[in-house]
Formats: sequence, C-alpha cells, structure tokens
Amino acid sequence: MNQQGSLRRRYKSRSGCITCKKRKLKCDEAEPACTRCVRAHLICPGCVRPVKWSTKYEIDYGPLTYAGPSSNQAPDSS
Repeated sequence: MNQQGSLRRRYKSRSGCITCKKRKLKCDEAEPACTRCVRAHLICPGCVRPVKWSTKYEIDYGPLTYAGPSSNQAPDSS
C-alpha cells in the first residue's frame, strides 16, 4: 500500500489575503495582489502580516530600580 501522494505535507497559509480566506483557498501571498485573485479577476486587499505575540520574557521594561520609601507619606509626629 503506497499512500505517498495522500501523505504529502501541506502548509497552511496563515497570512493570506482576506479574499482567499473567505473562499477557503490557499493564498500564495504574492504582492501587490495574489495570483488567485488576479486569475479570478477579484480585488485583492493584500496579505495580512501575522501578529507576533511576545512573551513576558521578551518585553524589555528597562533596568529595574528601587524607588525607596514614598515621599508623599505624612511625617510621623508622635
């Protein structure tokens, strides 16, 4: 049993144009208009760039500093 043709890996386009996504087709992500939209004479809005989510370890807040005791506290007058 040779199922080599059906086991071929297919890559899903994550950043294809909206037109291809609505038509449930794989977009080739060509710029300024993808090939599928050009061949079908459709308006291609262009491809959306994928959003890269950052983890809490990738965010740079700068050096951590200690502010010390708050200066807006009332003085202790006992």
